[in-house]
Amino acid sequence: MNSSALLDGEYSTKKDKRFNVFFKVSIITLIVVVLILQVLVLRKPIPVPAPERPIPMSDKYGLTNIVAMEQLPHFDKYNENFDVRDLKGKTIALLAGHAAENAEVRVPLKFGRDSGANLIVTAPGWIEQVIISDWVVPDQLLTPDMSCKAVLKMVEDDKIDAVLVPGGRTDALRTNPDCIAVVKKQYEMGKLVSTQCAGAGILIDAEVRQDIRMTGSPVIKKELSMYFDTYVDCLHDETIPCHENGIITDEKVPNIIFSTDPHFQYLRHWMNAVADYITK
Repeated sequence: MNSSALLDGEYSTKKDKRFNVFFKVSIITLIVVVLILQVLVLRKPIPVPAPERPIPMSDKYGLTNIVAMEQLPHFDKYNENFDVRDLKGKTIALLAGHAAENAEVRVPLKFGRDSGANLIVTAPGWIEQVIISDWVVPDQLLTPDMSCKAVLKMVEDDKIDAVLVPGGRTDALRTNPDCIAVVKKQYEMGKLVSTQCAGAGILIDAEVRQDIRMTGSPVIKKELSMYFDTYVDCLHDETIPCHENGIITDEKVPNIIFSTDPHFQYLRHWMNAVADYITK
């Protein structure tokens, strides 16, 4: 066999190999394209439930889900000994984040409805609706009455008797200067500030007094312990008095009421403590 034939054979072999590689790549590409098309064409869209209508705050505490709460077996856990007070003429601001803990919002709302208080739901200005997290009843959207900026003006005018900060996700509050200012100004004026669970975190941002005893959510216990002198674990320590009601106060800051994790029995004590303070 001459050299020309050898060269032709080598060229033909290389050409065949290139063709085989090209053919295999083409087949693989075609299979991938077919699979992608099948996914795009045949895939059923994931149903997204439409959000429930915002709770009509014009009805002022005529909350649709209050009935649902009262039908739950554990509702009485906090409703028992829930003292109904006459708080007509009192104004309470409830600072809610974008995913507030459900029970910690609904209990104050029911408390305000039953007591006759003017309870204002407030949130950072950019939040049109507050998503209440699924803890007691399904998620719902709650339309705030006004922004923290508007409530801050009311605080400065001495028109707010109490500021309540529920837990859940509070980062929207803690990164909003107006919401922080509401808590800080209310505290500096000697008016009541009361936090529940993770809501206590905003007190750090408001730079309240540090050398005190306090409580809050065990989830942010480390952060609270680094700022305040003494963090009290009311929820887990059965040897201390606050295990019974979840409430901690300190004589150095008598206008701050701390409430721990939102067990039902603690929520009723939280509202009772708030009512005791603003009616004394």
